[in-house]
Amino acid sequence: MRMLFAAIIISVMLLVSSATSLEARTGKTTAVILNQPPKFAYIGDQLKVTGQLIETNTREGIANAEIKVIDNKPSGQEILVSTKTRKYGFFTSTWKMSLEDPRDKTVHLIVKYDGSENYIGSISREHTITVRLLPLEINFLYLKSSYKQGETPEIIFEVTSRGKLVKHDII
Repeated sequence: MRMLFAAIIISVMLLVSSATSLEARTGKTTAVILNQPPKFAYIGDQLKVTGQLIETNTREGIANAEIKVIDNKPSGQEILVSTKTRKYGFFTSTWKMSLEDPRDKTVHLIVKYDGSENYIGSISREHTITVRLLPLEINFLYLKSSYKQGETPEIIFEVTSRGKLVKHDII
């Protein structure tokens, strides 16, 4: 009899905790729409992503909601930047592209909305961005066009990346 009473008490407790968690999940469903980001970016580039947070039934945007732009790495999620949605649920986020782990040259980009008391959270579809190292071009400039035997040539070099001169202290 005591075992039956204990089983009933435990069942009621589990039922109440399940009902409470269901109540917490009630609210309007949402969707994060992430516009196609670039397929690749160079280290140091300012990367910009845009999208919209909507309520799925009405397709209306949700304004003033906090969203997170995340690198969904296999080793764990890293928040790149957080921002709030504007009027009609639109958002724009910008951050500087970096490469933390040189072995993993990709960013597995998602945008996440955690939800609120009125809305259930959602996550965008994942997009992959390939991170590229800056291409460097080295130009050697000889101070003279011809040298005598035994004369040491003087050479100046300049390094450019994507058409811009790279400062020597950076190299």
